[in-house]
Amino acid sequence: MKVFVLSLVLCCVSAGAFLVQTQPLHQSAPDQQSLQILTKTLLSLANHSVVVEEICQAYPTLIIPHPGECQLYYNCSLTYISVPVHLEQHMVECNYPDLFSEKTNKCEDFTKVCCGARTEFKDKCKFASNE
Repeated sequence: MKVFVLSLVLCCVSAGAFLVQTQPLHQSAPDQQSLQILTKTLLSLANHSVVVEEICQAYPTLIIPHPGECQLYYNCSLTYISVPVHLEQHMVECNYPDLFSEKTNKCEDFTKVCCGARTEFKDKCKFASNE
């Protein structure tokens, strides 16, 4: 597995921040955890769709957990011609009641996933595909 180290320039605007530049510096030994921490930090600071698009352009095979909702994730290798209602470009939702595991980078049985600070919806109606 190869992981990329990102060179990032953030520009702060009032209460938020946005991504100005994303460049791969070099390939290094696998460090998926560092990349996920960096990605989650960026997503929590900025407009998700803009940041995800920048990251996905640089790393087209990357899978990124959604920072707020445990059933969602971004798959950079997936590009919608027509983005589904309630989703964004590259965003995927696990089938109910599965949740996205940061450990395995895939949807898993909800009883086996630790969501941490991400919201874990237990009601089927809260999943975007059921709205």
